[in-house]
Amino acid sequence: MEYGKEIERRTTESVCAVEYLYDLPFATGESRQFLEHAYEEHADRHFTEITEFLINDSNDTLSKEMREKILKACLSLYFRTPKFVELDQRALESVQCLPEEAQESAWKIKKTKLLEDSVKNFERLYNAKKYCGISVNKSGREWEFISGDNPVIIRNKTGVLEDPFAPDNILHIPLTPRYAISIMPENEESLKNSFHRVAYDDDHVMGINYDIEKHHERYLLGTKKSLETYLTESPLYKEPAPSDHPKILKTFRIAWTVQSLVSILIRNNGVVTKEVKDFFNWCWENVEGFKDDPNSQEVRNQILNHR
Repeated sequence: MEYGKEIERRTTESVCAVEYLYDLPFATGESRQFLEHAYEEHADRHFTEITEFLINDSNDTLSKEMREKILKACLSLYFRTPKFVELDQRALESVQCLPEEAQESAWKIKKTKLLEDSVKNFERLYNAKKYCGISVNKSGREWEFISGDNPVIIRNKTGVLEDPFAPDNILHIPLTPRYAISIMPENEESLKNSFHRVAYDDDHVMGINYDIEKHHERYLLGTKKSLETYLTESPLYKEPAPSDHPKILKTFRIAWTVQSLVSILIRNNGVVTKEVKDFFNWCWENVEGFKDDPNSQEVRNQILNHR
């Protein structure tokens, strides 16, 4: 879907490929594509492998090698969009103000600086997130994830982006219609090097999809079903909601319950003790909406099967 128009059937290659986007202006011949080849070697070629790994629900441990591939492939996408590697209108106007014979050289210098900065920023982001927790989020209900030409969402705990390198940021990257990953904040020490799977209900999927729409520049991507569902359902979610709206109250209830359960688990060194079981069962019977949460259902099955 381009610029909010009708949904069209296209391949991602025809949408995402921008010719000469990473060409090095002062290089010649094959060397001009050095950066493109580097991204292909160290990031892009791993997407099929990491996607197959992440959508296999039986994979519940993460090797150091696979962690590196996932982070490099996904994080590289953020600083490779035209927003970061093409001259903006202000920069172009500054070049056009120069004498005609100086414009080409000035453009090349500015373009080279943008490319250098994009690589340095990617390295900085990767090093910052190298040991952060990784969550695989599966759409457990009817709705699917969408994506766009800016597929990496970075936001802090209040839901906004103030600084892409802030230690309290969480990152979300949709990978398939049913799977997205989240990379946890650096300052969440208890989640360092963790790897877990979470079932997302429709509200969580809508939250990711809304951010994808908010940050896209030209294209929204997805299956026909995911795009049609989003266009149909999103207006309701975009309307201002009072603090006592049922969905907001439900979110707060579930968040409090999960936070409390995690605290009890930490106090019991991660062991499912009688205290953990009793608290979970109390929540199951008394916290409205807890039974309907797909993650609660999964945890309940694990507790029931625990010996």
